[in-house]
Amino acid sequence: MSAKRYDSRVVARARALVAAGWSAYRTAQFIEKEFGSKPTITTVRLWTDEAYAEDWRRRNRQSTRRNWQKNNSHASESISPERALERIRLMRQHSLSPKAISIVAGLWWGQEMTPAEVEGALKGRGMLVNRAKRGDFLRGGERVS
Repeated sequence: MSAKRYDSRVVARARALVAAGWSAYRTAQFIEKEFGSKPTITTVRLWTDEAYAEDWRRRNRQSTRRNWQKNNSHASESISPERALERIRLMRQHSLSPKAISIVAGLWWGQEMTPAEVEGALKGRGMLVNRAKRGDFLRGGERVS
């Protein structure tokens, strides 16, 4: 839903009415009669109450940040150790170094690994191999059974 734009005359009139003691509800009704478009009560409060507007902007920023973090988390994927080993082997086949693979593993599925751990996984030993035998899953570096 896109934001409706109001003329500055509408905003000025709403501010004058609220300053004169009108409620946001009555102000919205009057604006509709005078200008033909009824703003929401929230919109009137955003125009007329600076504390409310600042709190609304703060909550909006927090919500936007949470959504961005959730949608852009590189470690949000749940992956089996078998699949992780498969990806490690594939990256190695494409000539990535163990150091590069360890960085990608941290970004890709949130599993922090050292280059030595990557080399161990490629040789069939270490944490990923043990997890694969147990049937655990990796999600953000945490064990999920």
